[in-house]
Amino acid sequence: MGEAKQPFGNVKRCYCRACGVELDPRSSICPRCGVAQLCAPGQGHPNGVLALVLNIFFPGVGTLVLGKVGTGVTQILLGILAIPLWFVGIGFLLSLGVWIWAVVIAAQSLSGHS
Repeated sequence: MGEAKQPFGNVKRCYCRACGVELDPRSSICPRCGVAQLCAPGQGHPNGVLALVLNIFFPGVGTLVLGKVGTGVTQILLGILAIPLWFVGIGFLLSLGVWIWAVVIAAQSLSGHS
């Protein structure tokens, strides 16, 4: 099967500094809100730091802030599922895995990676 294609090829992602929507790095104006842009390759998501802090304490919530709804909901549901599994010993591993996954997603958003 094919892998998900990035909208702009291998070019680093750029986000609107006003509304946070992903832009073509060559854009000078956001098509959604009309604000002029100063995109530089590798510019991170405008809410990247907030997402990182939220994912450190509440895995999945910061991912939702980044607009990755499917991934964020999955992280939250797996975190909730891990709670009763702590009693059989595998909840810790699931919690740790979800936490690492969430923090990595948020950290990648700081540098403009998907």
